[in-house]
This record gives sequence, C-alpha cells and structure tokens, in this order.
Amino acid sequence: PLTLIKGYAETVRDITGDDKAHRNEQMNIIVDEADRLTALVSSVMELSKVQSGAEKPNLVDFDMSDLCFEVAGRYDALCDKNHWQLDLQANEPCPVSADPAMMERVMHNLLGNAFHHIGADGQVVLRVLPQPDGCRVEIEDHGPGIAAEDLPYIFDRYYRSRSDAGKQGTGLGLSITKAIFQQHGFRFGVQSTVGKGTTFWFIMTSE
Repeated sequence: PLTLIKGYAETVRDITGDDKAHRNEQMNIIVDEADRLTALVSSVMELSKVQSGAEKPNLVDFDMSDLCFEVAGRYDALCDKNHWQLDLQANEPCPVSADPAMMERVMHNLLGNAFHHIGADGQVVLRVLPQPDGCRVEIEDHGPGIAAEDLPYIFDRYYRSRSDAGKQGTGLGLSITKAIFQQHGFRFGVQSTVGKGTTFWFIMTSE
C-alpha cells in the first residue's frame, strides 16, 4: 500500500496538475490503499495482542447458537446484494464458556473467508452442533477448495495459497483466529476438497 500511496501522490503533485478526472481517479486509489494499510496495521496489532497474551479471554457462559444468529444477521445485506445465501443451522441451545467478543471476531473472520471463496451456488453454511460438553461449529463453503499442500499452512500469518494470489486481504484473519482458539484451548481444523469446497470447524467447551 505504501508504494502505491507514494507513487500516486507524487503523480498528483508532479504530473496530473489540473486534470480533474485523472486527479480524482488517482486520489481514490490513494484513499483505497490508505484504507488497506489501516486494515493491515490493525490486524497486525490485534494478532500481536492476542499472541502475546496482552489481550486475555474474558470467559463467560453464553449460548453459541444465539451468538451465531446475531453474527449471521450482519450478512443479510451482503447476501441480498449478491444473491447469496447464508444457511444457519443452529436449532438447539449450545451453552459454552468463552470470551464472546473474541468468538464474534472468529465468526466474522471465518464467515468473511467463506464468502471470499464462495462457490457458484452462492451458498455458505453455518452449523452449530451440540456436543456432550460444549458444541462444534462448522463454516462450509462450496468454492474452489484448498490444495492438500496448502492445508498445513493456511493458519500461518501472511500465508496465501497459490489460488489466492492477488486477492485483497491482510493474510492475518486466520492467524488471529488460530491465536484466539489457542488462548481458549479449543480444538480446530479444516477439511477441504479441491473443486468442491472447504469446511472450517472448531469445538468449544462448556466449562
């Protein structure tokens, strides 16, 4: 982002002059890249706080089905605009003990990732499955899937699979998600088939 910001700022200063159309186009790029840089810096700071332990989970008892219902509602406008569907399967109460703010960030990271890789059917599935001592949450897309050689690395910071090359994003969302899971002691993983889609899952405990 800094390279583009500096380059276009110099162009506006030295070359564009009174050409309003070109100037506006270049200024819009500067603003977009500044926004991208802000997102990157915010993500780096968030990851640093979680990994260092500076931000510790505030454990409370709550219903994960209710939280997923609230988070899913935030995607109504996105789905309506793009003719997508978020299929929420959370039919039973699912009591857990966790930091609800952190788990909300996890859900947004995983749902954002799923919509980023949504398949031709335009569907993402969010499941909340009660377990004897907590619940299992799954986020499924029917997109291009992840190659087997990429799967071990997708939670690493800045890692991008070859199929993701050139796509927007900070490359830190899954790293932040992993750090939050590790702070809670939750098991997590991913299953994927190239050409069929990907399912991220994690298991929360009730105590």
